[in-house]
Amino acid sequence: MFEEVVTLGSATRHYLSTSHGFRDAAHHDVGVVSISRDITELRRLEDQLRHAQKMDAIGRLAGGVAHDFNNLLTVILGYGTVVHGRLAADDVNLRPLEEMLKCGERAANLIRQLLAFSRKQALHPARVRLQELLGEWRQLIRPLLSEDVELEINVDAEVGAVEVDPVYLEQALTNLAINARDAMPDGGRLGIELSAVHLDVDACARLGLATPGPYALVRVSDTGIGMDAETQARIFEPFFTTKAVDKGTGLGLAMVYGFVAQSAGHLEVSSSPGQGSVFSLLLPCAHRRRHGRYRAPRRRWRRRDEVTRPCCWSKTKRRCAS
Repeated sequence: MFEEVVTLGSATRHYLSTSHGFRDAAHHDVGVVSISRDITELRRLEDQLRHAQKMDAIGRLAGGVAHDFNNLLTVILGYGTVVHGRLAADDVNLRPLEEMLKCGERAANLIRQLLAFSRKQALHPARVRLQELLGEWRQLIRPLLSEDVELEINVDAEVGAVEVDPVYLEQALTNLAINARDAMPDGGRLGIELSAVHLDVDACARLGLATPGPYALVRVSDTGIGMDAETQARIFEPFFTTKAVDKGTGLGLAMVYGFVAQSAGHLEVSSSPGQGSVFSLLLPCAHRRRHGRYRAPRRRWRRRDEVTRPCCWSKTKRRCAS
């Protein structure tokens, strides 16, 4: 038994094969019998499982460190704020203390991104119309892009609302847009496309999603330098970056990955060197929800003296059994 890898054009298939010879009545070798089974999908699922296990292990480590460090940082910033309030405006220690508090706030921001990656950040989901959010976000992101970067946003008016934390969604889109800008040092095109897709059971199983149904697909594309396969395999890891030391923390895409996963969505990337990159975010539509902000369903609490009697159901009405 052996495995064969066959490449036809741009497609690669994996086969698990067995071969053995057979003989005639005189025990002469007359042929070979070979049986091959296509295991391409099995290999893909194995790779997907290994990647999920790796990201889960990194997330647990990052979440534990971030949680402990956040507790220490809360004490530092708390006492620093108290001391700051007690200093006079002309105190020589005021400026150094303010610099310390600024560094503490930057550290707190890094902690929030680590917690988002590890899916331990508290989210506040609300019913969000992505068409409206992208319209407002466009005004915020345009000043952060260089003049030679063209921004193009195309939305499908039929896409249903999603139930996500709008603040973290805007942050995720901003992180992707900034990465796209940095990948186009000589200018280019940044595209945001919103469309509706419907995933069946097989598609959800392939993507690792739990619930089939309508999804909102947000594609963020650029015409930048692109990435090779080795880089794509690590871009969602915390602190991994291809930028210079003073140009990034390596937590932007990790935060996007954690936010999408915590929102019951899916994130994937498609890229090749010199051909730009496309990040695809799948977010489940908030169907069966009423208008307005998400509220937990009301729970009816029964009084201690209330007795529940069994009920029998007919086709037309319900009546209590006596």
